[in-house]
Amino acid sequence: MDIPESSINEILENSPSQETLHLLIPLLKAEGRKNLVIREGRKAVLRFPDDLHFKKILAETYLEEGQLLDAEEEAAKVIEGIKRLAEIYKLQAEICLRQGRNDDAALCLKFFLLFYPEDKYAASLLEGIPLPEKAPLPVLEEASSVGAGDRVEDSGMQELEQELPEIITATLAKVYFDQGKLDEARDIYEKLAEMDPDDAVAASHFKEISALSDINDVQEERPPINERSHKTEKIISILEAWRKNIKGLSDSGATAG
Repeated sequence: MDIPESSINEILENSPSQETLHLLIPLLKAEGRKNLVIREGRKAVLRFPDDLHFKKILAETYLEEGQLLDAEEEAAKVIEGIKRLAEIYKLQAEICLRQGRNDDAALCLKFFLLFYPEDKYAASLLEGIPLPEKAPLPVLEEASSVGAGDRVEDSGMQELEQELPEIITATLAKVYFDQGKLDEARDIYEKLAEMDPDDAVAASHFKEISALSDINDVQEERPPINERSHKTEKIISILEAWRKNIKGLSDSGATAG
């Protein structure tokens, strides 16, 4: 069962928010509506030029459609955006150095230099950090040469979490959440909340994910009959509620006029 075209069009015609598009465009892609994904993805990129998520979806969809030049162009924009954000590694390194956390600072600088190998200041900072043993630079290409990609990704995340917990645990929790690994994400947020009782964000995420986990546990106990249909019907109900809200706002505006 597909998402009703009328509901989709009504949402898209009413300038949906960035968050709504994050939900809707991947659903359209999963339904195979690639032309609509490309059209709305282009609009989203114009409205939210700093959102790399929409550029990534466009690149993937162009590739699936065989539009290699367009796919390469969007992929290059995503990579450029990641490179700009990589500046945060150098900033975090300087923070760690001021706190006397030399190992953490060195690891941050190594990741930064993967993106900016010509940065002499970062290189000199790394060279001046006294470490018992110089670890080799991380190699980003290793994962692509291994067959068990998921296992390599998980083990790499675990190693980074052990070496640099203050920097990436919150990020790791989000990665796990995006992958649907609710138990792992919940455990990390719980740990963060215990480490810092004033961390309201971690405490809030822990409660939300715990609630989601409880719902999933109940759903998993049910017989998995036509699971895809069940999910689609749930999505439809959300979209229909969204449509009714829009209609209510339109009717109230017409009455006021």
